[in-house]
Amino acid sequence: MEKKLGLRARFNFYETLEASLAYQEHSKFLTSLAGTWDFLFCSSIQATPAAFLEGKYDQLEWQTIEVPGNFEFQGYGTPIYANIDYPFALVPPRVPFENPTGLYHLSFEYHKKLDGQQILRFDGVESAFEVWLNGRFLGESQGSRLMTEFAISELLKEGKNELALRVVKWSKGSYMEDQDMWWLAGVTRDITIIEESEIQSIKVTPKLEQEQWTVEIKLKRAHQKRLEFGVFNEGEVVCDFRSVSEDATFAALKIQQPKLWNYETPNLYTLVARIDGTVYLPIRFGLRRIEKINQILCLNSEPILFNGVNRHEFHCQKGRALTKEYMKEELIQIKRAHINAIRTAHYPNHPYFYDLCDELGFMVIDECDIETHGFPEQASLCQDPLWEEAFCSRGLRMVSRDYHHPSILLWSLGNESHFGINFVKMAEKIRAYDSTRLIHYEGDRECQVVDVYSTMYSSIDELKARASKKISQMPHILCEYGHAMGNGPGSLKEYQEVFEQYDSVQGGFIWEWKDHGILVEDGTQTSYKIGGDFGEYVHDGDFVIDGLVLPDNRPSPALFEYTKIIQPVEFFYHGNQLVLRNKYKYKQLTGVKLVWEFQNKEQTVVGEISSISPIDPGTLSEVLSIPAPAEVNGVISFRLIPLEPVGVFQPEDIFASEQFEYEASYQKPGRTETSLEKTIQYTQSDSFIQVTMEETTVTINLHTGNISSFVKQGTELLNAEMNLSLHRQQISNDAEIQKIWNESYLRELFSYCRKFAISKNQTTVFLLIDQYIAPPQAPWGMYVKNKLWLLDGKLTRDCEIWFDGQAPSEVPRIGWELPFQNKVAQVSWYGRGPGESYPDSHYSSHIGQYQLDAKDWAFPYVVPQETGNRMAVEQAKLLFEDTELELVCARPLNMNLVPMTANQNMNYRFKQPEDPLQRVLRIDGGMRGLGSHSCGPKPLDKYLLKSEYHSMKFTLA
Repeated sequence: MEKKLGLRARFNFYETLEASLAYQEHSKFLTSLAGTWDFLFCSSIQATPAAFLEGKYDQLEWQTIEVPGNFEFQGYGTPIYANIDYPFALVPPRVPFENPTGLYHLSFEYHKKLDGQQILRFDGVESAFEVWLNGRFLGESQGSRLMTEFAISELLKEGKNELALRVVKWSKGSYMEDQDMWWLAGVTRDITIIEESEIQSIKVTPKLEQEQWTVEIKLKRAHQKRLEFGVFNEGEVVCDFRSVSEDATFAALKIQQPKLWNYETPNLYTLVARIDGTVYLPIRFGLRRIEKINQILCLNSEPILFNGVNRHEFHCQKGRALTKEYMKEELIQIKRAHINAIRTAHYPNHPYFYDLCDELGFMVIDECDIETHGFPEQASLCQDPLWEEAFCSRGLRMVSRDYHHPSILLWSLGNESHFGINFVKMAEKIRAYDSTRLIHYEGDRECQVVDVYSTMYSSIDELKARASKKISQMPHILCEYGHAMGNGPGSLKEYQEVFEQYDSVQGGFIWEWKDHGILVEDGTQTSYKIGGDFGEYVHDGDFVIDGLVLPDNRPSPALFEYTKIIQPVEFFYHGNQLVLRNKYKYKQLTGVKLVWEFQNKEQTVVGEISSISPIDPGTLSEVLSIPAPAEVNGVISFRLIPLEPVGVFQPEDIFASEQFEYEASYQKPGRTETSLEKTIQYTQSDSFIQVTMEETTVTINLHTGNISSFVKQGTELLNAEMNLSLHRQQISNDAEIQKIWNESYLRELFSYCRKFAISKNQTTVFLLIDQYIAPPQAPWGMYVKNKLWLLDGKLTRDCEIWFDGQAPSEVPRIGWELPFQNKVAQVSWYGRGPGESYPDSHYSSHIGQYQLDAKDWAFPYVVPQETGNRMAVEQAKLLFEDTELELVCARPLNMNLVPMTANQNMNYRFKQPEDPLQRVLRIDGGMRGLGSHSCGPKPLDKYLLKSEYHSMKFTLA
C-alpha cells in the first residue's frame, strides 16, 4: 500500500535551539542517504531482473553509482539536448519501449532517536521512480524537480535496512518536461530520512493589518505534546516562547518594530516551535508584501525593477546534481554582478537554492516543472481534461514546498505550454493555497489568470509602443530577453533605459545565466560537448550555449556589460565636479572610497577620496571636487571600491564605475615637423611600386591596388596582401542575416586597381589609387578611393568607400586586414578595454591605455565565433618576436587581432602557418552590433552597418 504523503512545506527537526537557528541540514534527526549505491543499468523497464523485483538483491551483479547524480554523467546512457522537439514519439501517455532504467540498492544502518514518525524524503528524481524498503513496495512518483515524501515508520527497522529504487528516464511525466536543456535521468537531489515529532505540517504566514505585522501559524499535529512558539531575528529574541493549548492547530504572534525583507536588505526572522522542551522545528520567514498599486508591481509599496537572469541547474561535469557549496558560489557570483532577480527556468530548484536567495537577497519567480513546447497548440496538454490533475498537482507541490521563502514573489505556472483550461484550474488552486503572492505565466497572452503581462524577446520599439499607451494595463516584464548566445547580446543599455523610463515596464530576465556545455576529457585534451555530439538524432546543436558565463562559470564579456549597465550607482560629472546617485531603493550606500584616473595617450594621473559620506536610497551625494589636470584633453574614469567586506563584495572589487570625456580649453599642438628630412628610395614597374623610407619598405601591387609587402628593419610583416574585408566569423546572433551574407559571397573579395596616380619628391610619396573590390558571381561591388602617404618611415591610408550595385543592405564589418608572417606576441593600445567591445555592447569597456599578451586577446567562446574587437582605438603597438608595428588612427577606429583560421578573405592565398593564432590585424571603420537575433530581435537600426558611404584614416609605422 502506497504511503506517500500529501502537500506540505519542507522542514526539519533539531536537537537544540542553536542548531535550529543555524538553519542548516546538520541534525541528529536527519539521516542522509547520499553516497555510493549499488547500481544496475537496464535498457528498458522490461529488462529488470526478477531477483530485483523479488527483493533478492544479493543475487545481482551490481556496479556502483554516486547519489545524487545523473546516469549519463557516470557512464550509463547518453545525454540528449533538445530545445523544442521531443526525442520520442508524441503518443501520450505512452513512452518508448527502449527506456533507460536504473536499479539502485543501498544497505544502511538506522537507529531511531525520536518518538515520532519517520519520513523518507526525495528532493528530486528524473523522471519517475518506484521505491521499496526492506522488500516492501512504498510507492512511485513523477515530477523530476519536485519533492516526494513517504511515511516509513512501519517498515523501517532498527539496525540494517535495505532501500531499492527503480528510476526510468521516460515516463508519462516526460511529456510535461520538455524544457530547453539536456534530457538526463537519475537521482539528482538528496535522499533523506527525517525523524519527526508532534508537528506533521506547518504553514507560517506573515500578515500586515492596520500597520501591525502578525505571524499566523497553521498546524497539523500528531499527538498532544507540549508545544511553544518563539520568534528570533539574527539570534535575538523577538517573541519569547509562548505555549499553545494541547489541541491547538492555529496560533498568531505579533512582531514589534518590524524589519522588512527586501532584495537589498534581506532581513530574516525564524519562527521556532519547541516540542516538550527538547525538540525544535524552525521556519524562516520574511516580512514583506507583494501587490499591485495602480497597476505597478510593488514590494513593500516600492515599485519593482527586475534586473534578472534565467537560471538552469547545471554543472559541466555533474549535470543537474549540484552541491550546496557550488550553488552558493554561483549565487554569490550572480549577486556580485548586481543581478537582483532569478527566474527558476523552468522548474522548481533545489530547496537550498531558496535558502540562499532568502539570505543573499534575490527576487525569485518560482516556476513550475511544466513545459510542453513540442506539442502544437491544437494538441496542447493544457487543453486536455485528462491532464488537469497532473497540472494542478505539480503547481500545488511547488507552492506547498516553497511557501515559506520570502524571496519568492511570483509563482510561474510553467513555460511555453500554450494556454488552456488546465492552467485556469491550476491558477485557481494556487490562489486558494496562497493569497500572498502573484501569478506569472508568459503563455497567458490575454492575462486571464495572471497578475503580470509577460513576453519574451520583445523589441525595444514594441516595449515603447505598449508602455506609451495612456491606459490602465497590467505591469509588463520580459521573462526572457537579451539572448546571451555566443558573442552577445547587444543593446542591453537601450533595454535598461526603457525599463527605467516607463513605470509599466518593470524589467526582465536575461536568457540565460550559463552555457550548458558538457566537459569531456580525452587524454590531455578537454572540450565542451553540445547537442549532436553524443550521436543524438533529435537535437538542437549549439543552442544550449547561450549563457552569460561559460560552462565552468568564467564570466563572458556579456556579463561585464550587464553588470555595468545595472550597477546601482549613477555618476554625474561636469567641470571637475562629481555627484553620485544611490539607485538602491532600500539600502544606504556606504563604506566605499572613490578612485579616479585621468588618462590620455601621453599621461595618467590618479587620485582618490578615501571615504564617501553615506548616501541614502534614491538620493544624491554631496558635490565632490576632483583635482584633475586643467590643460589637457583625455578621459577620466571613476571607480567605487568597498573599504571592507560588505555582503558579497570584497575590498578588491569594483562596485561601480563610469568614464567621461575630459575636455580642457588647451588644445593639443599639431604635428611637429622633423628638423632633419630623410630621403626615400623609389622603384616602379608595370606590376608594383616599392618605396623605402628609413628602415621601412612598402610594396604596392598595381594589379590589385593593395599593399603586398611591408618590411620593417629587414623583416617582412605580411604573409599576404593587405586587403579590404567585410567578413567576420559568424556570431551565434548572426544566424539569420548570415544566410544573406553567405549568398552575397562576403567572405571572398577580389581587388582590382582601376587607376592610380603618383606624386613624389625626395622625402614623400603620395599615391592616389582607385580600386574596385567585388565578390565572385554576385552583382555588386565597392569603389574604393585610397590616398596613400609614405613619409618619415610611415604609411598613412586615407580611404573612402562606396557600395555599387545590388549589395546586401548591411554588412558585418568594413575595414582593412593585415595578415602577418609571424605571430603577434603582445599588444598595447589606447582605446576601449581591457576586454572586447562592440557598438551595442561596450559600456563596461572604458577608454584607457591597456596591454595584453596576444594569446589572451580573444574570449574563448564554447562555439568559436567572432570575438576580440576593441572600439575607439586611437593608437596601438603590436610586438613581434623581432620587430614591432605602430598604428595611429586619425579618428577612433575598431581594432581586432584574429587567427588565420577565422577565414579572412579567401583570395589572400596565404601560406597557412603551423600556428595560425594572432596573425591577422583588423582595422575597421565600422562594425555591426551583436543584437539578440539567435532568438530575439536583431540589432537596433543605429547599430546596423549599412552598405553606404564609409571612410577611415590611419597610419602604420
